[in-house]
Amino acid sequence: MLNFLVSLIKIPGGLFAAVFLKKFPRRPVFLCSSLLVFAGHLLMAWTLLGIVPRWCAAAAITCAFFGYSAGYNSVSALLLGELFPAALRSVGVGLIATAEVLSSLSQTAAASAVEAAIGREGLFFVFAAVVFATFIYGVTRKKKPFLDRDALVLVRHTCRTFFFFCMPLPRSP
Repeated sequence: MLNFLVSLIKIPGGLFAAVFLKKFPRRPVFLCSSLLVFAGHLLMAWTLLGIVPRWCAAAAITCAFFGYSAGYNSVSALLLGELFPAALRSVGVGLIATAEVLSSLSQTAAASAVEAAIGREGLFFVFAAVVFATFIYGVTRKKKPFLDRDALVLVRHTCRTFFFFCMPLPRSP
């Protein structure tokens, strides 16, 4: 049931990205969606700590997945296609995709040990910190290109694979 609801959340996010990425520059769309993903992580951590009511978990999941599909993933995917020159694009994107899969496999294998060390709420605080660092990087970059190669690697590998391939969902009561 939860997977179905998450899929429903991604539909309006994708439509939002399709419309607003044509009307607005990538930077504001990426930064706004980063704030949504950050807020979703933070709200989930607070829910797991018992600071906010349990129903906030649904709001956290909605916020994080809508922000992810509304621009956080869309902009980084667009930039991935522009990262390499045309002659090396297919090889470069293939290597990055391979690194993503290997990263997600290793993170999945280590997820239980990391969760035992810092707790489930600690994972969400780490996720929130990584997304917030990406947001701060996007805000502080002024007249230089929005995302250079190093930042794109940070966004694609750290945030996307660490969060969306290993995201621990709240346990059922």
